[in-house]
Amino acid sequence: MGVPEPSIKASYFKGTLEALDVLGAGPAASVRERLAPIIAACAPMSRLDWVPVSWDQELTRAVNDVGGVTGVRAVNAAAFVASTQTTLLRPLVAAARSIFGLTPAGLVRISAKGWQAGTRHLGDMHVENLTDASAVVLHRALPDVVAGDEVWLRSFCGLLDGLYALTEHTGETAVSIVDGERSARYEMHWRRTANR
Repeated sequence: MGVPEPSIKASYFKGTLEALDVLGAGPAASVRERLAPIIAACAPMSRLDWVPVSWDQELTRAVNDVGGVTGVRAVNAAAFVASTQTTLLRPLVAAARSIFGLTPAGLVRISAKGWQAGTRHLGDMHVENLTDASAVVLHRALPDVVAGDEVWLRSFCGLLDGLYALTEHTGETAVSIVDGERSARYEMHWRRTANR
């Protein structure tokens, strides 16, 4: 029996493709052209299907090539915010809102469940040092295919940017990638957006 293939929900991947528009028309078209075979293969899939994480890595690299880290973070932030209105994450966000309030701390509390719902064989999330203004999110037990992919691991900061935006907060995330331990550490700090 072989090693299980790390994968993500097709619905989330499609949402990330839709979020490419935040790059602007030219860069988004360039990424779509580069990924045409992947986009064609993904088109007939249902929201319940899974796509290989290698597709998401290709998408992340293509966005990075046209928009840099800023573009990657913007696309992932937009995809995350949109995903909170889908059947994949809407129930988790509603539960967090009713139990903890719609705050970064409330959403970080459910991050492990969200990761588990949207991925397979892509390690696990663990939250440490959670306060009303900060947290540490550990992405542990990374499979080899992503453990050395710094661009892809840094792209997770965009999801956290989306979490800040969704909850009307401003935040920063510092990431450290620990190669020997096959993990990434995201140190989050946030504050309520002014005039909210």
